[in-house]
Formats: sequence, C-alpha cells, structure tokens
Amino acid sequence: MKTLSRFAAIVGACSALLSAGASASTPELTFAGGANATLVGVQGTFNPSWWSGFNAAAYDTTHMQNGGTLNLSGPANVTYTFVGREASYENLFRSFVVGNLVDGQQLKAGTNPLGSSFTFNTVQSGALSYFFKSQGTGTAFNNGDVRTGLILSQDRKSGLILFNDTAGDKDFDDMVIRVSVSPVPEPETYGLLLAGLGLMGVVVRRRRAQA
Repeated sequence: MKTLSRFAAIVGACSALLSAGASASTPELTFAGGANATLVGVQGTFNPSWWSGFNAAAYDTTHMQNGGTLNLSGPANVTYTFVGREASYENLFRSFVVGNLVDGQQLKAGTNPLGSSFTFNTVQSGALSYFFKSQGTGTAFNNGDVRTGLILSQDRKSGLILFNDTAGDKDFDDMVIRVSVSPVPEPETYGLLLAGLGLMGVVVRRRRAQA
C-alpha cells in the first residue's frame, strides 16, 4: 500500500509540474488597429447558422473590432474551426504558417461542414496569417482587412473571425471561424516529468528488491 501511495504521489507531482509549466506560458490572442463597431442595428442582421457543438453565447456578438489585426502573444498551438455562416456563397478561409503558403490549410463553405477544423502546432508570436475569399476565388481579404471583424473571448484564449463577403450588408456573418490557442509545453517541463518518472521507477525497483 505504501508503494502505491508513493506512486500516486509522484504521478500527482509530475502532473502538477506539467500543468504549471504549461499554464505559465499560456499565450493569448490580441488585436491591433481597427475600430470598435456595433453589430446591432446594422444593415443586415447578425444571425449565422451555428455549428451545433459551438456555444455562441460565450462571445459578445453585439460588438466587434472591424479591420483589426489578430495577433498571438507567444508560441502556441492554433486551431481554426468553421463554426457559422449566413451567406449562400461558398466562401473560403485559408490559413498558413508565415512564409509558407504551400503548407496552408483551408475551410470552404459547401465543401467542409460546420464543425470542421485544422490545427497548426507551435505557431510563433505575431500576426496570424490567414485570408478569406468570397466564393473561394478572386481577391484575398487578409488578417486586418476591413471586410473582417474580430470578437475575442474574455480570457483571450479564443476568438471569432468574421467575414463580410459583399458590400450589400454590414453584418459580418457570412463566414465565421473560431480560432483557439493552447500552450506548447516547454522543454524544461518535459525534463521535470521525465525526472519524476525516473524517480518513480527507482521506488518501484527498491520495493521489489526488498520483497
């Protein structure tokens, strides 16, 4: 029983160290530039059809940052999910690692169902690289374009990227992408975990030898 108790204690300590290392470096989403704009009473109504597994109530959809550039405060794993749309257009969202257009991934209305997603690991800090295309062709509307809007969650660990695909309305609900970030465990955290596992192995071997 003592061996099991010590085993559990070591595992708990290792988990705590891993969690502490991750939380200490948790990145955030920020924005620069743009203008605060209301989504209430604008031309059109903000009413996308949401993915059934998405909690839209977690975001204040009455206001957005119009034309703001979405930034990442530190290295993180970044996930993009297609969560809502209003337009009948088959709009396209594409993201890529800075300087590497070839390895980009995309989500397209009419091809990818709501709830589809992709993730980039260890994205570096700075402006996120993405664009929208109306009907999937023509002009690319990049991060920071006035045809895009941003709504960040209160903890800034996720946000909504909004796209307005035509000049016929101003409700920015034609394609909605959720971006979320999670920490990249630091190398020293892995070292602490391995050290704890090694200590755990020593305890088990000693107990076996004594038995």
